[in-house]
Amino acid sequence: MSRGNYPSAKQDQFMLRLPEGLRQRIKAAAEANGRSMNGEIATTLVEAYPETYTKERCIFYAGLAFVLFNRRDEHGEYNPTRQMLIDYARTRLNEKDPEAFLQGQSENHTFDTVLLYFDDISDWLKDEVKPWSATNNPNPPS
Repeated sequence: MSRGNYPSAKQDQFMLRLPEGLRQRIKAAAEANGRSMNGEIATTLVEAYPETYTKERCIFYAGLAFVLFNRRDEHGEYNPTRQMLIDYARTRLNEKDPEAFLQGQSENHTFDTVLLYFDDISDWLKDEVKPWSATNNPNPPS
């Protein structure tokens, strides 16, 4: 049987046997969260198995994030996340001149590109950079 020409037809599928009662708990959680059962299961799995970030992906997101945070506010101050990105590039990405490196990476991106990847950048900052900063940075931003 053909599944048609839908985006979901190209996604991985996995047959799963559930212990007794689990299907009903998933169904209740899905209804409470306004999702399908498939959406509930997929969301739960993504949360349980977060993406690991390759160095290339980190460099890409760092460049995008630097577009956002390499701006001064009305008081002439940078957002503390800018310094966190610089510290991250220096130690985690082993860059000798991390500010110049991030500036160079950010020049490859437009603000429209940042908006396109905004959720991914946000997840990367939350899942990768902030935990790293909390354990490796002597002066993490508050």
